[in-house]
Amino acid sequence: MKVRINGRQYRSPFGLALLALLLISLQLACSPLAADKGKSGAGAVPASISPLADHLAALSWLADANVERDVQAFIARQDYRLLAQAGRGGRIFGLAPALTKQLQARCGLRLLPGSTDAVRDDQHLHLLKKAQRYGEAYNQLMVKYCLANTG
Repeated sequence: MKVRINGRQYRSPFGLALLALLLISLQLACSPLAADKGKSGAGAVPASISPLADHLAALSWLADANVERDVQAFIARQDYRLLAQAGRGGRIFGLAPALTKQLQARCGLRLLPGSTDAVRDDQHLHLLKKAQRYGEAYNQLMVKYCLANTG
């Protein structure tokens, strides 16, 4: 394949292959995907990988969550990090905003699994509220251990 750039002619042995690859990529990128759960076929997106299913699955740990047990498990590992919400705000659950920078520097942070500031539907909102209550209770217990064991 010959290509002309700034008046000069260049020859590329891979030109046709690259053009074919580009056309195939465009065809695949433009093919419609079925977003409906009930729709089946080559383009259907299974419910197990839909964004909503992913968000609900990311909060499935709440079914067996136990704040006291979890705090004790992290204390045994000397991990005094506080829980924060994933998302743009990254707020620390259950603590006064005036203290968050100070406590973040002293205790550290880890993101609460499955937390987000983007709510998908009512079921997702219910689970996020449950996760928030868990985070608040966890941090209220953990902050005492953090302040007693870190300098």
